[in-house]
Amino acid sequence: MLKFAVWLTDHDMKTIEQLYKDFSGSYKPEEVEYIKPTHIEDIICGHFKVAKYSIYKRNRELPYMYYRQLIQYFMRKLTGLDDIRIGKRTGGYDRTTVINNSKVILNYIETSPKKRDEISEIEQQIEK
Repeated sequence: MLKFAVWLTDHDMKTIEQLYKDFSGSYKPEEVEYIKPTHIEDIICGHFKVAKYSIYKRNRELPYMYYRQLIQYFMRKLTGLDDIRIGKRTGGYDRTTVINNSKVILNYIETSPKKRDEISEIEQQIEK
């Protein structure tokens, strides 16, 4: 690997070896703390006093669809999961549905003060 670095960068072997020694143990990627998806589900279900299974049933009834949109929005924002996994976890939806549901929630935040306050309150509960 070091010989390849010499060839790639046009530095001599001693320089590459010194760089490797300097950085091999000292570089640590920034650790990000993610929130567990179950925590988000529990907070939202508790806030609205509904059972998880009723949210994840495939229905388009407005309150349940809104709860599902909130869960997908917060999972997308706070968990580090990709859209495909979020969709599968929240009822078998595809990634485009997750993206669209997140946009719906962002639209609520921009246009409805009442919903904005409610979403902000839920976010504070999740991040405690």
